[in-house]
Amino acid sequence: MAIMKIFSDRRYLAENQPHVLMLDPFWGEKGEATRPDIVPYMDIGHRLFQMVPLEDADVAVLPADWEDVSRDGNAKDLAIEFADLVKRAGKKIVVFCVSDFDEAVPIENAIVFRTSYQRSQRRPNEFAMPFWCDDFMQRYSDSRLALRAKSEKPTVGFCGWAYLPRGSMGRVKNWCLKGYPSLAVIELRLLFSFYSSQIFGCKMADFARGQFLRTRVMRALSGNELVQTNFIVRDGFLAGTYLGNNKWDEDLMAKARQDYVRNMLDSDYVLCTRGVGNYSIRFYETMSWGRVPLFIDTDCGLPYDWLINWRQQFPWVEERDMPRVAEQLVTFHNSLSPEDFQNLQVNCRKLWEDWLTPVGFFSNFYRHFESR
Repeated sequence: MAIMKIFSDRRYLAENQPHVLMLDPFWGEKGEATRPDIVPYMDIGHRLFQMVPLEDADVAVLPADWEDVSRDGNAKDLAIEFADLVKRAGKKIVVFCVSDFDEAVPIENAIVFRTSYQRSQRRPNEFAMPFWCDDFMQRYSDSRLALRAKSEKPTVGFCGWAYLPRGSMGRVKNWCLKGYPSLAVIELRLLFSFYSSQIFGCKMADFARGQFLRTRVMRALSGNELVQTNFIVRDGFLAGTYLGNNKWDEDLMAKARQDYVRNMLDSDYVLCTRGVGNYSIRFYETMSWGRVPLFIDTDCGLPYDWLINWRQQFPWVEERDMPRVAEQLVTFHNSLSPEDFQNLQVNCRKLWEDWLTPVGFFSNFYRHFESR
């Protein structure tokens, strides 16, 4: 594999704006301690990429994430200026977009890597990228893969926010009394979207769709006696620890994280569905710990999906088949021997290491530019 030659320039970062993770080996940390899962990429990055002048580069790299750029007028002006510079040199520009939204990036010569988009509507210049999550195995089990033995009934876990219309007005009142009107507004928007879709047949808003999807899947699973459920349902984002205006309840956050981690460890399969964006952070966390995703496909894009048949790696359920999710999971689970089930967990961890970590993703990055 030849080293890719890349170009970027710090001068096109707005003040106090962090650079994209791809540039960490060249520009160092971004003001915070480097996460353990990123350290290996810091060590190997110089063997994958070489920083060169623009005229010698295979591609240029926009130094800031597009999600950050799009919210700041000065940053956006700098990004467009950088893109024009690259275009005049006859080069393509790599743009990363870690975002819930999938609007087109308005740069003509861009190759866009994004966490969220509709697979069937993917633009020719777009590719899926992972969400960079913690290494759960390293952080929570001392780098040991805690394999589960196969049981007669598959246990499905989920710990997180799923919207339940009942009690919604009580939650609105509670948020207002506590002095967090922004959270009350979120609750009202969810309620409005739910009843608009149920009564008038309106299309559900993207920010609400993931919440109702989770609820429907959990109800379908809970109604089947052949499946053991391990559900902890929260009534707010991050277990209600977010208080608005970038404020968090730190004590509640620590407890919620402990519950989240334990729920995943105590489950054979982890329910992974979209959130506000059409992707699942939980999917990447699940894979990092060698747990098996129960993946609900909402027209999602996954990294390197032209090289990896993700549908064959774990139980994959189309959104239209959600009423039969329990039956499909039981059929999948029953097809595995005890050895197969443990090998499946090992393979999930290996896929994460080889393709979804910073080292794995960027070691294969050149493949996006090969003729396919």
